Amino acid sequence: MNKSIIFIINHEIALEDSHPRGEKPKYFGEVIEQDGSIHVWFGNIKSFLHLSIDKATSTIVGAWFDYQETLNGYYHVFYQILTNHGIPYKFFTDNRTVFNYMSLNPDKRTSDKDVLTQYGYACKQLGIELKTSVLFKTD
Repeated sequence: MNKSIIFIINHEIALEDSHPRGEKPKYFGEVIEQDGSIHVWFGNIKSFLHLSIDKATSTIVGAWFDYQETLNGYYHVFYQILTNHGIPYKFFTDNRTVFNYMSLNPDKRTSDKDVLTQYGYACKQLGIELKTSVLFKTD
Protein backbone atom coordinates (compact mmCIF):
# COMPACT_ATOMS: atom_id res chain seq x y z
CA MET A 1 0.00 0.00 0.00
CA ASN A 2 1.05 3.59 -0.64
CA LYS A 3 2.68 5.28 2.42
CA SER A 4 0.31 8.25 2.28
CA ILE A 5 -2.75 5.96 2.27
CA ILE A 6 -1.41 4.04 5.28
CA PHE A 7 -0.75 7.33 7.07
CA ILE A 8 -4.31 8.51 6.41
CA ILE A 9 -5.81 5.21 7.61
CA ASN A 10 -3.69 5.22 10.79
CA HIS A 11 -4.63 8.82 11.60
CA GLU A 12 -8.33 8.62 10.78
CA ILE A 13 -10.60 9.89 13.54
CA ALA A 14 -14.24 9.25 14.15
CA LEU A 15 -16.64 11.86 12.78
CA GLU A 16 -18.05 12.57 16.24
CA ASP A 17 -14.50 13.36 17.46
CA SER A 18 -13.63 15.68 14.58
CA HIS A 19 -14.98 18.87 16.18
CA PRO A 20 -14.49 20.00 19.76
CA ARG A 21 -17.71 20.05 21.74
CA GLY A 22 -18.70 22.12 24.71
CA GLU A 23 -21.58 21.61 27.05
CA LYS A 24 -24.91 22.17 25.33
CA PRO A 25 -26.95 25.06 26.78
CA LYS A 26 -30.05 24.02 28.73
CA TYR A 27 -32.38 26.90 27.88
CA PHE A 28 -33.80 28.48 24.75
CA GLY A 29 -32.11 31.85 24.15
CA GLU A 30 -29.10 31.05 26.30
CA VAL A 31 -26.78 30.95 23.25
CA ILE A 32 -27.71 32.03 19.72
CA GLU A 33 -25.12 31.12 17.09
CA GLN A 34 -24.87 33.42 14.06
CA ASP A 35 -23.06 33.03 10.75
CA GLY A 36 -23.33 33.77 7.07
CA SER A 37 -23.16 31.34 4.16
CA ILE A 38 -22.58 32.20 0.51
CA HIS A 39 -24.08 29.88 -2.10
CA VAL A 40 -26.03 29.96 -5.32
CA TRP A 41 -29.33 29.82 -3.45
CA PHE A 42 -31.55 31.18 -6.23
CA GLY A 43 -30.95 30.92 -9.98
CA ASN A 44 -27.31 31.51 -10.85
CA ILE A 45 -26.48 34.47 -8.58
CA LYS A 46 -24.52 33.95 -5.38
CA SER A 47 -26.14 35.37 -2.28
CA PHE A 48 -25.53 35.29 1.45
CA LEU A 49 -27.76 33.67 4.02
CA HIS A 50 -27.44 35.36 7.41
CA LEU A 51 -28.61 32.74 9.90
CA SER A 52 -29.17 32.55 13.66
CA ILE A 53 -29.80 29.27 15.45
CA ASP A 54 -30.63 28.65 19.10
CA LYS A 55 -27.94 26.25 20.31
CA ALA A 56 -30.07 24.55 22.99
CA THR A 57 -32.93 23.55 20.67
CA SER A 58 -31.31 23.83 17.18
CA THR A 59 -34.21 26.11 16.23
CA ILE A 60 -33.70 28.69 13.49
CA VAL A 61 -34.60 31.99 15.15
CA GLY A 62 -33.73 34.35 12.30
CA ALA A 63 -32.69 34.29 8.64
CA TRP A 64 -32.05 36.88 5.95
CA PHE A 65 -30.81 36.69 2.35
CA ASP A 66 -28.71 39.48 0.85
CA TYR A 67 -26.10 40.00 -1.86
CA GLN A 68 -23.32 40.46 0.71
CA GLU A 69 -22.70 39.49 4.32
CA THR A 70 -23.28 42.84 5.99
CA LEU A 71 -24.37 44.60 9.16
CA ASN A 72 -27.71 45.28 7.46
CA GLY A 73 -28.33 41.54 7.05
CA TYR A 74 -27.50 40.82 10.68
CA TYR A 75 -29.68 43.73 11.84
CA HIS A 76 -32.63 42.14 9.99
CA VAL A 77 -31.95 38.84 11.78
CA PHE A 78 -31.52 40.66 15.10
CA TYR A 79 -34.92 42.31 14.60
CA GLN A 80 -36.53 38.93 13.88
CA ILE A 81 -35.05 37.47 17.07
CA LEU A 82 -36.15 40.39 19.25
CA THR A 83 -39.63 40.52 17.74
CA ASN A 84 -40.38 36.79 17.76
CA HIS A 85 -38.38 35.47 20.73
CA GLY A 86 -37.29 38.34 22.96
CA ILE A 87 -33.80 39.27 24.14
CA PRO A 88 -31.33 36.35 24.16
CA TYR A 89 -28.62 35.94 26.77
CA LYS A 90 -25.65 35.51 24.41
CA PHE A 91 -24.71 35.63 20.71
CA PHE A 92 -21.84 33.45 19.54
CA THR A 93 -20.39 34.52 16.19
CA ASP A 94 -17.27 34.39 14.06
CA ASN A 95 -14.80 37.24 14.36
CA ARG A 96 -16.17 39.22 11.40
CA THR A 97 -15.72 42.97 11.85
CA VAL A 98 -19.51 43.38 11.90
CA PHE A 99 -19.37 41.83 15.38
CA ASN A 100 -15.93 42.70 16.72
CA TYR A 101 -13.20 45.13 15.83
CA MET A 102 -9.80 45.33 17.40
CA SER A 103 -6.94 47.00 15.59
CA LEU A 104 -3.94 44.72 15.40
CA ASN A 105 -1.76 47.76 15.95
CA PRO A 106 -2.09 48.81 19.62
CA ASP A 107 -0.79 52.30 18.77
CA LYS A 108 -3.92 52.99 16.68
CA ARG A 109 -6.36 52.06 19.46
CA THR A 110 -7.78 54.78 21.68
CA SER A 111 -8.22 52.20 24.47
CA ASP A 112 -8.41 48.45 24.91
CA LYS A 113 -12.16 48.81 25.37
CA ASP A 114 -12.65 50.77 22.14
CA VAL A 115 -13.61 47.68 20.15
CA LEU A 116 -17.41 47.90 19.98
CA THR A 117 -19.01 47.86 16.56
CA GLN A 118 -22.53 49.15 15.98
CA TYR A 119 -23.78 45.58 16.42
CA GLY A 120 -21.74 45.19 19.61
CA TYR A 121 -23.09 48.48 20.93
CA ALA A 122 -26.69 47.34 20.27
CA CYS A 123 -25.98 44.11 22.15
CA LYS A 124 -24.40 46.01 25.05
CA GLN A 125 -27.43 48.34 25.29
CA LEU A 126 -29.75 45.31 25.55
CA GLY A 127 -27.51 43.39 27.95
CA ILE A 128 -26.68 40.67 25.42
CA GLU A 129 -23.25 39.08 25.72
CA LEU A 130 -21.45 38.98 22.34
CA LYS A 131 -18.76 36.32 22.11
CA THR A 132 -16.65 35.72 19.00
CA SER A 133 -14.90 32.48 18.08
CA VAL A 134 -11.44 34.01 17.53
CA LEU A 135 -9.76 36.47 19.83
CA PHE A 136 -6.71 38.47 18.83
CA LYS A 137 -3.67 38.52 21.11
CA THR A 138 -2.82 42.08 22.09
CA ASP A 139 0.46 41.39 23.89
